[in-house]
Amino acid sequence: MYTKPQIKKANNRYYIEFYYRGERLREYNGSKLSLQIFPNRANTAKERTLLLQELKTEFAKALEDNWNPFTGQKVVPQKEMTLEQVITNKLNTISTGNYSRTYQAAIRSLGDKILKFLTKYEKKATLEQLETQRLLIFLDKFNSSNRNYMNKRQYLNVLVPGTIAKTPRKKYAEILHQTYEAEEMKAILGYLKENVAFPFL
Repeated sequence: MYTKPQIKKANNRYYIEFYYRGERLREYNGSKLSLQIFPNRANTAKERTLLLQELKTEFAKALEDNWNPFTGQKVVPQKEMTLEQVITNKLNTISTGNYSRTYQAAIRSLGDKILKFLTKYEKKATLEQLETQRLLIFLDKFNSSNRNYMNKRQYLNVLVPGTIAKTPRKKYAEILHQTYEAEEMKAILGYLKENVAFPFL
């Protein structure tokens, strides 16, 4: 559900960064926890370091105590869904939502693949129990190009929240007239067949 808070720096400002339910959060002070901790107001580097460590610790403790940073309230622990339930629910949401057929087909195809890839134990485990290495092994199946890898990584993050936070990016340059993957072509042709009147489809 969340990652451990880490100390970060950007534009000469320090903050605590962590992911909660797949969304990145940055906290510059302890206001959300009603704590007077302001590292960026420190007079010395040593004082700032101590305040940052304190801020990191306090957010870690709050998260461990089921604190929700979006509502500011403590979450009453409920029985967590299995990984298979999480993926199935996401697939149902996408298939019944207001999304393009191409997007729905891509998500559905990847959903089928990840469910076949997971072991019986992994399907019954929780989202947090899935090892990052398993995500990397699965994504490695789509290494035919950096673009294909990044597309699948983004789609997988929809089905398995937190994927983007746990897996590395791969840079790619857009190339004109680049060929589509077979899977992408099937989704596009399916959409055209249903929505565009071409005599050869």
